[in-house]
Amino acid sequence: MELSNQLSNVDVNFLKSSPQLQLIDAMTDYAQKNKSVETLPKLYGYINYLKSFNDGDTELNLQKYAQIINELKSIKKTHSNID
Repeated sequence: MELSNQLSNVDVNFLKSSPQLQLIDAMTDYAQKNKSVETLPKLYGYINYLKSFNDGDTELNLQKYAQIINELKSIKKTHSNID
């Protein structure tokens, strides 16, 4: 199963109760699907924001967001090596 689909299925009730989490979920999904490495600074900010709260998001979601960031960093590194 693609990671973005997994994200959509993780803690749906938790996401529904927090609109800001829905935004972050949507941003990470968009970034992954479109390989949008230019969104990395925003994604770093979102993840750090969530981590600043004890109940900012579930650990599983944070791990999956971090995995998407790592995928994008890898894509960015590959593209910079090609140029």
